[in-house]
Amino acid sequence: MSDILSKALAKAEKVQEINYLSDENVTFEKTIGGFLKIEHDGKVYPRVVCCACFAHSSPNEFISLREDSASGEEIGIIKNLNGLMPESKQIVTEMLQKRVFMPKIEKFNSVKTENGFAYFDCITNKGHIKFAISITSYDILRISDVRVILKDVDGNRFEIEDISELSVKEQRMIAEHV
Repeated sequence: MSDILSKALAKAEKVQEINYLSDENVTFEKTIGGFLKIEHDGKVYPRVVCCACFAHSSPNEFISLREDSASGEEIGIIKNLNGLMPESKQIVTEMLQKRVFMPKIEKFNSVKTENGFAYFDCITNKGHIKFAISITSYDILRISDVRVILKDVDGNRFEIEDISELSVKEQRMIAEHV
């Protein structure tokens, strides 16, 4: 077997292994610059990126920690944030929030449909926003009967936590879209 093939097979086997991370085998630290630094198996990773594998359906489970480098190699996975010590959980949660900015829509001022786009004027937990979504694409993601995520034409995501909590007027405004 060639050396190249042997290396490829070894790498494929490594990829198939899941390395679970916890407070027992990782030290979590927030750097002065606001990045996540971890130590795992005697190796220090000075900048680590957190990615929720199921960000919409299970945001606290299966958090992938990856090297912040060109390779982006996975260091391991946290099974559940609730299994971490409070300080570690807070650091990882903060890193996830920086990576996934998704304002929650609190009120719909207006919704207009024109030329294949829906134009929303909303109040979110981050302030007033106007955005457009394509009504012919997959920019509306129903997470449950009441929870919806809208992706605008620029790729930004906005969450409706519970449609049933909107006013009747707002529900009518968005009914044809969600």
